[in-house]
Amino acid sequence: MDASALRPLSLGEILDVSFGLYRSRFSNLLTVALATQAVPLLLEVYVESAGGVSEHPFFWLGVRILTVVTGTIGTAASTFIVSDSYLGRESGAGAALARAMPLVGTLIGVSITVGFLVAVGFILLIVPGCIVLGGLAVSSVAAVVESPIQASAALGRSWSLTQGFRGKVFLTMFTGFFLLVLPSVALAVLAGGAEGSLLWRGIEALLQVLAYPFLYVVTTVLYYDLRVRKEGFDLELLASTLQPV
Repeated sequence: MDASALRPLSLGEILDVSFGLYRSRFSNLLTVALATQAVPLLLEVYVESAGGVSEHPFFWLGVRILTVVTGTIGTAASTFIVSDSYLGRESGAGAALARAMPLVGTLIGVSITVGFLVAVGFILLIVPGCIVLGGLAVSSVAAVVESPIQASAALGRSWSLTQGFRGKVFLTMFTGFFLLVLPSVALAVLAGGAEGSLLWRGIEALLQVLAYPFLYVVTTVLYYDLRVRKEGFDLELLASTLQPV
């Protein structure tokens, strides 16, 4: 993306830019998704078909741990791909995955903390949960783009960037998530009573692999939109491209 295109965006423009980035980097994002989600999803399907968690509790636990680790790698790698593309640079799937590996611990810490705080907020009559979710929505992006950074610093960075825009951030993330789950909901309606079948679980897993990278794209675009609004990031980037060699 051209540096001159970095400007404050409306919600609709954020989604439009996100769709554009998702389409233009689909092959790289899909490669990352397959590399990080395919094996855990297949193992989950296997556990369900073999009797579920009650029959294989330790195997199920191992699959869940693997899902968290690989999902974290996928989040970081996808963020690198989208961030580089947004700034007019290229980043292949292999290079992005390699860059993502050292960030696993930090991002797991971010994910656990955000999940806990949002859950507590929703227990306190929902509204605080929405505020916390809006305030911490770009924590993972900050941890990736601004690394090396500690999990606590990434949370603080997100809270600072979203100040004054948490309602917009929450609405953007809610809309992105709605678009993410819409295909699965539509398929469930068409499937009737087949939701519990192995075929249905496989189709649902495929939709997850295809759709989830879009949420990472939205979150990354949102992060840069906040930096443009609050830090003049577009001017900073443009100035850096004009520096004499």
